[in-house]
Amino acid sequence: MVSFAYVYTIICTLTELLILCQLMRSKEAATYFIRILYLFDLLTELFSFVNFKRSLCMSFVRAYFPHILFVLYLILMIWLGIDPYSRETWFAENLPIWIVVAGLALSFPKFRFSNTAYFLMWFFLCFHTIGGHYSFSRVPFDFFNDLIGSERNNFDRVGHFLVGVFAYPMAELYQRKKWVSNTATAVLIGILAVGTWAGFYEVVEMIYAVNYGGEQAADFLGSQGDIWDAQKDIAMDLLGGTLFGLIYLYFHRD
Repeated sequence: MVSFAYVYTIICTLTELLILCQLMRSKEAATYFIRILYLFDLLTELFSFVNFKRSLCMSFVRAYFPHILFVLYLILMIWLGIDPYSRETWFAENLPIWIVVAGLALSFPKFRFSNTAYFLMWFFLCFHTIGGHYSFSRVPFDFFNDLIGSERNNFDRVGHFLVGVFAYPMAELYQRKKWVSNTATAVLIGILAVGTWAGFYEVVEMIYAVNYGGEQAADFLGSQGDIWDAQKDIAMDLLGGTLFGLIYLYFHRD
């Protein structure tokens, strides 16, 4: 039905364009009014045609939004996988990201998150992938560091804050599956899940640093000499989780 309407619109527009061209060749005064009417009708058809295409485009984007984001992530991941600062650090930083992406892809047929949730997760995954290419402490981030008046490279701090986006899809999962009775509880579980992951990841970083040591471990940790780096990272994770959890709560109130 959509294809027929699409073809019909094109045929009508082309037909009126041909008629208008014929009328433009006539020098009779009576045809001027008809020309104006046909021109107006042609512009209306063109406007409808453009809106029709826009509607089709938006419907396509909404239906395949997660697929589009997945392709964009793959392009970015492959591009940034070419000649990273440290291949070992790149692999270590991207491994948990690949696990998340694989989990989302495998669960997609059974549970599809909202496009908002997919966008938030995609944004974090791309942000983290950039950090893996440079190593987090070496990402060109001077504009932000200067903005907040810090000599430290805060790309990793922002990255930990963005981990909090996962509170949004976690809350969405618990609410839509009806595993909880209200939105507030779903949001609380989402925030707690972010905090749990944050603590677990810091332990993984510590184990990695102890086993490998040297510059490679320092790049993976990204502590930049701060002995309280792990605690601050967890705090940023929780802060981000709280913010994105509250955003979900605001738009999905019971």
